[in-house]
Order: sequence, then C-alpha cells, then structure tokens
Amino acid sequence: MNTQYAKETAENVSANLSSLHCLLSAVDDKVRFYLLDDQTYGPYNEVVHYHAKEIQGLLAIMEETLAGADLNLDAVIHALSEDLKRETAA
Repeated sequence: MNTQYAKETAENVSANLSSLHCLLSAVDDKVRFYLLDDQTYGPYNEVVHYHAKEIQGLLAIMEETLAGADLNLDAVIHALSEDLKRETAA
C-alpha cells in the first residue's frame, strides 16, 4: 500500500466520520424533541423522558468516541501528508 493511497483512504474515513457525526447530531435533536414535549405522552411521560435521557447519555458517549477517532485520524492524515512531501522531495 503506497502512501498516497493510505492518505486518500484515511481522508475517506474522515469524511465518513463527519457524516456519522451529523447523523448523531440529528438523532440527538430528535431525542431533545421527546424531552421538551411534556403533554403528548400522558401517563407515559415519565417513561418516555427516562428512556430519552438514557439514549441521550449513550449518544454523548458515541459523540466523544467519534471525536477521539476523528482527532486520531487527523493525526494519521497529517503524518501521511508529511510522508508524501518527503517522498516528492526525494
């Protein structure tokens, strides 16, 4: 596997991580909708809120994991870019 291919693959993965982050944000917005609505669920209001908060907690963990993966991938892309510069200069 050459450096250029590895860099392009890493950039594609980074784009996919960005898409996942957007999707995660959309799901979080939907969960917030359930938390803001106090009247629609009648006697099930507490159950809906409990599960929505639980899901929100899991989403926060996923968001933190994605952010860490994105930072690590950025470091890989940067290192590969530097390697490409050295290969081109040689």
